Amino acid sequence: MRKLLIILVILQAGFLQSFAQDTIEIKLNPKTIKVGEISTMSWTAKLPAQINIISIPELPDSFPSGIEVLDRTDLDSSSKNGYILFKQKLDISAYDSGRFAIPILQFTYLDANADTQTVLSDTVFLNCATVAVDTTQAIKDVKDIYEVEYKKPFPWWIVFLILGIIALGLLIYFIIRRRKRRVTVEEVEEIQLMSAFDEAMTKLNKIKEERSWTKVNAKIYYTDLTDIIRRYLERQFQIEAEEMVSSEIMDALRKQSFSDESKNLLSPVLRTSDYVKFAKYKPMPGDFEDSLSKAINFVLETRPRFSEEGGDHA
Repeated sequence: MRKLLIILVILQAGFLQSFAQDTIEIKLNPKTIKVGEISTMSWTAKLPAQINIISIPELPDSFPSGIEVLDRTDLDSSSKNGYILFKQKLDISAYDSGRFAIPILQFTYLDANADTQTVLSDTVFLNCATVAVDTTQAIKDVKDIYEVEYKKPFPWWIVFLILGIIALGLLIYFIIRRRKRRVTVEEVEEIQLMSAFDEAMTKLNKIKEERSWTKVNAKIYYTDLTDIIRRYLERQFQIEAEEMVSSEIMDALRKQSFSDESKNLLSPVLRTSDYVKFAKYKPMPGDFEDSLSKAINFVLETRPRFSEEGGDHA
């Protein structure tokens, strides 16, 4: 008999332990509120770790009993000592007096033997009491509607507009004043109108006298030299040389029937300039003087010649 009792106690303890593994607990703080006050609902579920969950509780924003959910935290889950713990908090309230039931929470899962198990929470109630009313006081009638004197607000936007205009004016004033201080008085040289031939020869002779190739790099030297020739062709023969590449300039000379001698003078100058500017060619010391000499002779060869009738010809 004693052995039988021991066996029954052991079986009962094992049954209770296995039953205690699956629990859903709901707590309310406080359990009793006044209409419109807030109570915090906390629920915790403790389930075995080795399970496959089929469904978890999903609480709506409004419980069928009349409780409203004002706010809620995200569902939190964690593992501890072979169990899965689920936790969540909700702020709830009711807007009528009475005793309101919290919905029963339900977990459904497959256990290690692939059997479907269901865990339910206990029924919990939230008590909601009305606000105490002093019935000894006389009932007061609703007051009549009365008009309130409308006072037109001060037009602050006009003040801000005026201040903005003043600030903008001061900013413009200081900018103009600062620019005037930076402006330096420069001497305006008298510009004498020169012919295309005289202008080109003046600039070419200046390069020759100053030996510009000794003061600047080859790319700048040939750029200045060919710019003089391009401007000369544009002013003297209306050839848009400043917008043309070297091959287009030579084509334009052929169309205007320039002599072979003049074309043979200009072609090597343009070709050497292209090599220097685009192919990084390094001219020999004598190339600078040779290109300058050919450029001067080209201008001399194509200078306008006046006939007895007063016309000019290239």
